[in-house]
Amino acid sequence: LQVLVPVPEYRLWRYKTIRSWLPPPELTALLLPNVDVHYLPVFYIPVVGRDLSGAIFRRAFRRRRDLFDHCDAVLGSWLYPDSVAAMAVARETRKPCWLRLHGTDRFHLDAHSRGSQCRRALDAAEGVFVNASRMSQELVRRGVAESKIVVARNGVDQEMFRPREVVGSGKWKVGCGDGETTSNIQRPTSNVHVLWVGNLSGIKGPDVALRAFHE
Repeated sequence: LQVLVPVPEYRLWRYKTIRSWLPPPELTALLLPNVDVHYLPVFYIPVVGRDLSGAIFRRAFRRRRDLFDHCDAVLGSWLYPDSVAAMAVARETRKPCWLRLHGTDRFHLDAHSRGSQCRRALDAAEGVFVNASRMSQELVRRGVAESKIVVARNGVDQEMFRPREVVGSGKWKVGCGDGETTSNIQRPTSNVHVLWVGNLSGIKGPDVALRAFHE
């Protein structure tokens, strides 16, 4: 498995350092011996150059065409500009390409210039992976063929992550798996005060959080 990690960077003098990066230790422990990670610096124009990023990323990916030539299939993650560029080079090298989309990726389809780039990439993809049926519905509403979409939900190990029982005096057992400990955190008996860290735009779902806490 070869992993190509584009790193947007406008400071050209940092490119040599970026190319020499190694995966962080916490990730290295999870990687199999036959997984190689390649960091690729990609120039970008801050603020005003977003619609140009697809073409710039495509040009950068062509510099690592060797990775595309020697693979059997391509999986692009994050629709724009990463997957748009990956799809273009995959087609040039005649490799089948699947795309993996995240929640906010769908909003790129609402933009004029990059939206058309995204539609071409989605039309050419062998398939599109999303992690929620809502995301699938949003893509179909924006013109993506439903037959191409595969919903692969994020999994949760219910043996490891599960509700904890109360242990005397209102204390909870906390932790996961076999590493349970007794906590001094008290079960709340009245109103719960929560600190929200983040902006209140619709895509962050503050209304969903409020309903979840209420229920």
